[in-house]
Amino acid sequence: MKSDVPLSAKMGAFVEPITNFIEDKYPMLTQGPAELFWLTVFTAILESGTHAKDDVNRAIGELKKKYGPS
Repeated sequence: MKSDVPLSAKMGAFVEPITNFIEDKYPMLTQGPAELFWLTVFTAILESGTHAKDDVNRAIGELKKKYGPS
């Protein structure tokens, strides 16, 4: 994806493939709340070192608005 695409949009594009991967490899993680899924995703991004913590925190806020309880 282009560099001007927000991190939250990039993450949103990978929600389905990530979900499929987790369901296939770590099915017990799908038994927990949605927060567990997102914590796994955000932790993986932070641990990879590909994005600054501030960018990840901003993406968390944007995704929370989109996927969080209304």
